[in-house]
This record gives sequence, C-alpha cells and structure tokens, in this order.
Amino acid sequence: MSRTKKPRIRVVTALVPIVDHPRSVATYGELGDQLRAALGDHEPAVFYHKLEDLWMTPWIEQLAMLGHNIRHSTGDNPAKNSMEYHAVQHNKFEWLQTAAERDVDAETLIWLDYGCMLQPGFNKELLQAFLNNVRANDLAIPGCWPKRPVVDHYPCWRFCGTLFVVPRSDIWTLNRAFKAMTKTRVRTTANVSWEVNDLAHMELVNLMPNLRWYQADHNATMLTGY
Repeated sequence: MSRTKKPRIRVVTALVPIVDHPRSVATYGELGDQLRAALGDHEPAVFYHKLEDLWMTPWIEQLAMLGHNIRHSTGDNPAKNSMEYHAVQHNKFEWLQTAAERDVDAETLIWLDYGCMLQPGFNKELLQAFLNNVRANDLAIPGCWPKRPVVDHYPCWRFCGTLFVVPRSDIWTLNRAFKAMTKTRVRTTANVSWEVNDLAHMELVNLMPNLRWYQADHNATMLTGY
C-alpha cells in the first residue's frame, strides 16, 4: 500500500504592536522565540507589521471620513478588544495569502498565532507531531462550539482562531470571501466584531463548503485533535 504524500507546508505568523495592549511587545517577543524553537526545521513566514499596514485600518478610516460611526465589540475585556486588536485579528488570511504568493512551493499554509505557545499544553513535541500529520488538500479549522447563531456581544468560539490549516488552492478564495463577509457585516451593523464571529457567519451561509471543522479548545487539543 502506498503512503499518502505529505504536502509541503509553511507556517505563517505575525506580530503587530498595539499601544496599551494588556500583553506587552516584549512578552510577545518571548512567545515568538518559543514558537520558532518549537517549530524546529519548519521555518515560519513571520510578518512584522504596523497597524497602518493592515487592510482593515485604512478601510475603517475611509468609512469614518464618509460619516459612518463604526463601533467595535469589546466583550468582557475592552482593554484587549480594541479596534486595533480587531484589525490585527482580521488580517490572518491576508498574511496567509501573502505568504503563499512569496512561497510558491508551499502546498499547505498553516496559520499559528504569534503567542500560541501561551496556550496550555502547547510544546515542541505536540506541535511537530501535528505538523507531520497535516494532510494534503485539507481545509481544517479547530473550534469549541457547535454551529449556532452568532451574537456579537461576545466571541463566537465555533472556531478557536489560533490555528488554521489552509491548502494553497483555497487561500485566495477564502481571503476574498472573508473580507467580503466582514465588510458586509460592518456596513450592516456599524460594528467590527471578532474575526471568529465573521468566520462563523461564513460557515453558516455555506461559504466554506469544503471546510473540515474539528473539536478542540484553547489548548493543545487544537494539535492533538487534528
């Protein structure tokens, strides 16, 4: 029996400093160093950007100039859930697309949050085992909740947000659909929500028909549950 060919993968992550964010840039720097060490031979594509580099920042500014008063969801942690934080979170698929454009040999791109090593149980052994298990043509995103209507007063943990496995062939379509969904929801609600809420809306309207959701939580089950 022939073994299934493993895809060539590229891990993607990014760091964007946010003034007065509860977690300091220095702390993120330490977590990023831990992630690099845990990845071993899997050299990540790392983006170090400013807020003005993100697609959402100028778009929200343009809406404001046109007279739209756009709010943002804060949940139970307004210090963390700033408009700037939402802009960073909404840029993940954009970074995946840019990484795919730069690394034409990568067949599957994997998003990992820059601070993911803070998640309980994340370590080198489990992370490398997960990367070695990634299958070809598998659009897979872990999450906590079953499908349900999305309420923007709090994050919808249908998807964890920390980790995405995206085949190259899906990246452009996924990024384009995600931006369209986000912009539609912002225009209709005058509110910027969490990126996982917009992603859950995409699933509810079947914009990701080939998505494989798998059960996990905000811990190492994102790796072991794959």
